[in-house]
Amino acid sequence: MPVMQGKGLRGYFYHSMRDSMSVILLLLIASLSVALLFLAAFIWSVRHHQFDDGYSPPRRILFDDPPAEDISDQPNKNQNGTHAN
Repeated sequence: MPVMQGKGLRGYFYHSMRDSMSVILLLLIASLSVALLFLAAFIWSVRHHQFDDGYSPPRRILFDDPPAEDISDQPNKNQNGTHAN
């Protein structure tokens, strides 16, 4: 631990804390800047229709939907899993 002239241990911790607070502020500003950059990129992509799907809807009609299961074909079961008679 470096000795600070005339300030003692209290002065060392004050300067150490002040330096760590400046690092926290620097990281906070950097993270907010990156977040705003990503938000701006997302808004730009939505406004320029980057998420529009122009390929799938016209081709979706070419494929059949899987047949729905008929409820009447399944045997009746009660709550404990046994077949009802």
